[in-house]
Amino acid sequence: DGDDLTRLIGGAQRSRTLIPPVLAAEIALEAATALEHAWSAKDIEGRPLNIVHRDISPQNIMLRRDGVVKVVDFGIARAANLVSKTLTGQVKGKLSYMPPEQLLGTKVDWRADQFSLGVVLWELCTCDRLIKPGTSHLDLIETTTKKPMEDPRVVEPSIPDDIAKIILKMGERDADDRYASWQEIKDDLSAFIKNTDQEDTAPTIAQLQEELIGDELDKKSKEATSA
Repeated sequence: DGDDLTRLIGGAQRSRTLIPPVLAAEIALEAATALEHAWSAKDIEGRPLNIVHRDISPQNIMLRRDGVVKVVDFGIARAANLVSKTLTGQVKGKLSYMPPEQLLGTKVDWRADQFSLGVVLWELCTCDRLIKPGTSHLDLIETTTKKPMEDPRVVEPSIPDDIAKIILKMGERDADDRYASWQEIKDDLSAFIKNTDQEDTAPTIAQLQEELIGDELDKKSKEATSA
């Protein structure tokens, strides 16, 4: 019972409001925890599976109605210790959220998911698209592989510096310049959340979702019940 981040961002756009950065950080923190679990999972013999999702986007991060965050759709994920080949020139996943190395068809690891989650966090904080709809594939590849990620404060100046720095580090073009571990990302997100002054009346993730898309969730729930 709930919906994905695309619906949440759409609700914010329609109401002409912003998703509080601290709640965006909380969502990203939970998603990072899930992706860390996938990357560190082990097989029956104790060998790391090193699973990379490869398709992180707002559509694949769900919010349960009670505010619990779920990463879904590991349909194109790959484990590093499994033998698998992709046809030359075949790119899987949503192009707008792909890191340069995935777009270029080179080897990817957990840092590819880090980049994609950074794009999602960018869009949660700005309630805008990093790669605008209608951008050609050629322009998308040119922008992602040759230019640094746009500073989210250019789009929304109210975004706190600390969360903007996290986003930009996650979205570095060179994977070696990104965070060195999921734990480092979680530590910085946790520190931002802890250091952000929140009023007693500040909404939770569940309350924000109810406020922005509660009516849509009610309709969806009724349709599922009557089906």
